[in-house]
Amino acid sequence: MKAHVIGFRAGRSVTVMALPEGHFIEVVGDDSQDDSLVLPPGAELMRMELSEPWVVSLPNPTRTFFWFEQGIRSFQGPVELPGG
Repeated sequence: MKAHVIGFRAGRSVTVMALPEGHFIEVVGDDSQDDSLVLPPGAELMRMELSEPWVVSLPNPTRTFFWFEQGIRSFQGPVELPGG
């Protein structure tokens, strides 16, 4: 079994890709080219401002979305959002 745990500090902004099957968090890259990403059908990007640290355990197996056109970008999940 493989486990992936990712931590985000309080005060950070995190990009989340919302899909009908759940929420996927940014893992690689930054948001500077997010406006040019061709997203999967039904997906939208949203920003979350974290008021507290957030530790995320990715599911096993995790579903991953990658883009390489304007630099690398990836989102993984689905995950439960803080407060959800």
